[in-house]
This record gives sequence, C-alpha cells and structure tokens, in this order.
Amino acid sequence: MISTNSKLLALLLLFCAAGSCKTFSRMTNKGGTVYTIEIQTDEPNKEEIVERAVKITQSRIDAVGLDGEVSRVPDSPNQIAVKLYGAQDAERIKKFLFTANKLELKKVAGSAFQTYPTKEAAEISATKDQEVLPYKDQEALPYSERNEAAAQSFIIVEKQPVITGAELRTANAYSSGGKANDYQIQFTLRPEGAAKFGDWTGKNIGSYLAIVLDKKAISAPVIRGQIFDTGTIEGRFTKSSAEDLAISLQSGYLNATMKVLEEKPFE
Repeated sequence: MISTNSKLLALLLLFCAAGSCKTFSRMTNKGGTVYTIEIQTDEPNKEEIVERAVKITQSRIDAVGLDGEVSRVPDSPNQIAVKLYGAQDAERIKKFLFTANKLELKKVAGSAFQTYPTKEAAEISATKDQEVLPYKDQEALPYSERNEAAAQSFIIVEKQPVITGAELRTANAYSSGGKANDYQIQFTLRPEGAAKFGDWTGKNIGSYLAIVLDKKAISAPVIRGQIFDTGTIEGRFTKSSAEDLAISLQSGYLNATMKVLEEKPFE
C-alpha cells in the first residue's frame, strides 16, 4: 500500500518533471528582492532595446540557475522589474545582472600605442571620428594588485567599432596560467562577424586593437596576424569575474546602460 507521503512525493517529482520546479521553489522559499531597472540608451529604437533587456536579463538569470522573472514596468516605458526569489549575494548579483557589458573592439588611433595622463590631454589630439577612453594598465602593477587597482591613463580609439558583442557566437572563461587572477575569456564569432574581423585584421597587422567594455578599454593587444572567428579578452580576471563576464556576453548584446532605481525586499 502506498502511503500518502509517497504519493505526495511522486506528485511533486512529476510536477518538477513537467518543468515547474521553479514554481515549487517559490512555494517553499518565501521572500526575495525586486529590482526596478531603468534602461538608458541614445539609440532611436528604444522600445526594441528595452524588450531586448528583458530577454537578456532573463537569459542571465536562467544561465546561473537563479529563480526569477523579468517584466516591463507598466506606465514606465524605459523600466523593467526583476523579481528574484530567495537569498543571494546581492552585490555580485547586481553587478552580474545589471551591467550591460557592452563589448566593442576598436582600433587604437595612430601607428604606435600611446597613452595620455588625463582625458583633457588626449582630447587635444583626438579628431571628430575618434573618442577618448579610460585605460587601465594592468601590466604596470605587481601581480598581486592586478584587477583590484590599476594605473589609469587614457587612449584614443576610432569611434566606429571593428566588431561588437552582437557578433559573438560563444564566450567561455578559462585559466591561462593557473593563478587566481589570470583568467581570460575566449570568444568565437558568427560567420558574418568572422569575415569582417578577418578582413580587418588582415589589413591592420601591427596595429593595436582596444578591447572595450562599457566604454572602458581593458586591454589593447597588437594584431600580429590575420584573425577570423576566435579572439581572447585579456584583463587579468578572477575566476568568478571571468565566468560572470562570459555568461553575460553570451546572453546577448545590449546597446544601453542599466541603472538600478530601486531595490525592495518582499516576503
């Protein structure tokens, strides 16, 4: 004879097998946090970008196994609501979910790599088709201090990117030397992006290419040969920061900034 408890367990297993484990999780783990996020962009297709922000944020939530849901905020066209169930590492979650990680690869201006001590000094030399970005020179620091602080300077890059994160196919974190802060992100490109990247790198051997994340240059390697569908983002990342960035990049390209307007717990 099957006990009532056994029947209940079988019912719950069937419930989860049907794809409703998150619903069960919400029944047993009460409480969580609701975030109100403003999507800021200068692009004309704002409605499309906000919808994309909803999909990308949900993709990030699902990718790391969090229990949460994303929706538009009624009567606030530029805002989304992110409801997360259960307790989390709030600061890491906010950084992971609400940093756009807008990836752009841009040519460094000039034939030689040059940094400037201030933004103003760089702007004197920049043309209208170029922009000045902050650059953190990780190599100038002792190994133990990398990724925590860096000697900041400024570089000039071309405004028009060679490729962007919209052309990524995959992104994966890996350790390049077995040390705590020696993780990198290897990425592959979609066919159209690979063709574009191969053409550009083939014509620009010896030039420097800035790896730009959210308008900050994190590295600027020299192009030593033609590259097609594979590249590496070197930034002296920790394991967790590299994994978070790789997941974020693979979840989709968002040409916007995400601003946390409100963070409210619920029971």
